Amino acid sequence: MALSRGEKEKLATEIADKLKVAKGAAVFSFNKLTVADSAKLRRGLRQTGGRVQVIKKRVFRSAAQSIGITADFSTVEGSVAVTWSDQDMISPAKASFDFVKTHEGSSLVAGILEGEAITREQVESLALLPGKDELRAKLVGTLIAPVRGFAGVLSGTLRGLPAVLQAIAEKQGAV
Repeated sequence: MALSRGEKEKLATEIADKLKVAKGAAVFSFNKLTVADSAKLRRGLRQTGGRVQVIKKRVFRSAAQSIGITADFSTVEGSVAVTWSDQDMISPAKASFDFVKTHEGSSLVAGILEGEAITREQVESLALLPGKDELRAKLVGTLIAPVRGFAGVLSGTLRGLPAVLQAIAEKQGAV
């Protein structure tokens, strides 16, 4: 269904408002997007507070330009989809990167990170970073390692104490 000029302008304004508050966004192109693929992508993003929307290239370019981001889609074939999150800057990049890896004919185009345009390569770099939960787990592991080592040393001392006392008792009994 074709949109009128007014509807396109309204949609561009809505997208611009979403991008203003987004911590991160990723844009990818695709030739075919099945309902199942779309639902899977939406579910994955919803878990991290993200969203996805399929947009005409011109409408997205207009929305991006209205918030000061220049986007060149002259080489993009097919439609574009935008993934964004106002809670997490990495999840849109990860979701888009994973989608593009598994769907032939789709490719990353660009991204937005805290209001600034980033390149396709930068989006891929973000996607390869560990997630927030994984980073937290690594931090906790790093913080607890010295305590765990100290507890191991103390328990080793306590386990060896009876053997030492037995050796002392045998030595005193033999003298």
